[in-house]
Amino acid sequence: MTTTREHLIAIREAAAKKDAGEYDQEGDMAKTQLKTMMDAAQELYDMLGDDDNLPEWVQSKLTKATDYVDSVRDYLKSENDED
Repeated sequence: MTTTREHLIAIREAAAKKDAGEYDQEGDMAKTQLKTMMDAAQELYDMLGDDDNLPEWVQSKLTKATDYVDSVRDYLKSENDED
């Protein structure tokens, strides 16, 4: 059974083979951004009550953010499954 780390290494190797000029260790940057997102999401989660009403633009931003992060996760999972 392979570990998550081994999967990520395989993804990096596959990506390097696809286009060596496109990928250059962006993982650290992505992890920093994800940490910021997790911190902000937790703070927002703690601020909201179940019965709170939110402006439409806030609902829209949350929907887009969720969709974007979910899309990246799905992409990386599919890349991992191909390897």
